[in-house]
Amino acid sequence: RRVHGDVLYPPNHLCHMFSAAKQFVVSLVVSVQTLSPASALFLLPLTWLIRFVSIYLKLMAFLLTLPVRCTTRVCIAGYRMARAPVATAFAVCDYVMMTVANYFLSFLDNPKSALHKRLQQFFVWLRDVRTASLLFLLGNLFGNAPIVIFLAFFWAGLTWILIAPLSVYICYIILSNAHKRTGNEWFRLRQTRMFKAVFDYFPLTIRFDQELDPSRQYIVGIHPHGIFPWSVYHFLFNSSEVGQRFPWLNCLGLVASVLFHFPLVREASLLVGLVDASRAVATDMLSQKRNIFIIVGGEAETLLTTPGKEMIVLQHRKGFVRLALQHGVDLVPTYSFGQNDVYKTLDLLIDLRKWFAKKFKMCIPLFYGRYMTPVPYRRPITTVVGEPIAVAHIEQPTTEQVDELHARYIDALKSLFEKHKHSVGFGDRELVVV
Repeated sequence: RRVHGDVLYPPNHLCHMFSAAKQFVVSLVVSVQTLSPASALFLLPLTWLIRFVSIYLKLMAFLLTLPVRCTTRVCIAGYRMARAPVATAFAVCDYVMMTVANYFLSFLDNPKSALHKRLQQFFVWLRDVRTASLLFLLGNLFGNAPIVIFLAFFWAGLTWILIAPLSVYICYIILSNAHKRTGNEWFRLRQTRMFKAVFDYFPLTIRFDQELDPSRQYIVGIHPHGIFPWSVYHFLFNSSEVGQRFPWLNCLGLVASVLFHFPLVREASLLVGLVDASRAVATDMLSQKRNIFIIVGGEAETLLTTPGKEMIVLQHRKGFVRLALQHGVDLVPTYSFGQNDVYKTLDLLIDLRKWFAKKFKMCIPLFYGRYMTPVPYRRPITTVVGEPIAVAHIEQPTTEQVDELHARYIDALKSLFEKHKHSVGFGDRELVVV
């Protein structure tokens, strides 16, 4: 205590004592060596013995106090996270609003007075806020969870605990080819009705111009991309109208490769049946007789998203057409009215963001929704599915054959847009293909 000036755990006292003894012996060895170098050899074994015991005691002290230190750190982390009670209060209020709204709406289905109508509108608004909060929490769960977890461990001083699992997970992401093969989807998740809140929120509806033939194989083209392609929920989840009407369809979705580089977002994407949108993966999926959907416009279309305008990137996107010819797969054009209107977008630094998206295959959209948050505005999104375009099987299609089928697809999509735009309230808009 006189040497070190502190009082610690008993194991650390022993460590300090042996450290002092070691320093004493080392200084003794040095002193003796200056007088008689040969006599210092007799003290070397004692020096090494004390050094070994000191290292051993330090290791034992660390192991003995590790549970206490970890528990303390975890408690500190929990305390710091609990210092933000807004999230807890928000979840409680959300549950209360959901329960109260559903309870009163069951009695207000047939309002008889203006008061009842106003009450019904109020509780519909409450249920709307509840669904919006659900969307917001789900999005932040998969998008921000890694950051929140890292910050919690960082504030608690437990970052070292994350080094090993994080290193393993990063190696897994780099080396794994799970996003380039099938068998990753969790069918129970795709069949759940948990995401029905998303369909009810906007709401999401779908119309078919013609029944799909179960004996045929399809490539479904999704237009437009928007900030987020909400219409893909029709084809991802078997609890949707598409899943109930065509249970055999069971589409896999081809999405941008960058989506599989984000922790947790990657795992969620794999579980719902999304794979990498590369030519090799698409060829493999079609060879397995799987139906697929492709968001043709991709990142470029995301940056062009503007509320009140219908603009799609399709003029030079011919890869999916060539795939359809090589495998003899029918093309199904779809268009989602209202997809571009659920977010407000900003054109700030648009040229720089387009260059970045072209260079690094990752776009940076600037947008906001309700209450200046990522929660989308509650506006109907109506997806219309056109008649399938029959495609002949040509293993080595020529450029002229690809261009001809591509032109047919664009014409079919434009006709589909013009046919339905008046019935969904978009009669003043024109479809622009770039």
